[in-house]
Amino acid sequence: MAGRYTPLKNYLRDLPESQREGLSMPGVIEVADDLPVRQVIDDVLLLAEYSEKQEWEDQIIYLPL
Repeated sequence: MAGRYTPLKNYLRDLPESQREGLSMPGVIEVADDLPVRQVIDDVLLLAEYSEKQEWEDQIIYLPL
């Protein structure tokens, strides 16, 4: 049975191959398990408000900020 993070794990596992092919990836946000939902929402809204779509490409953002 596939776990909760299996799709992300597979995506990140295959990422180096896609980058070798010159493909970019969308931004990924990784959230700490113990982070309150309200703080996650606030941080994501902050990122959305003060960043441009292009800044997310090929980036992994870790929350909390």
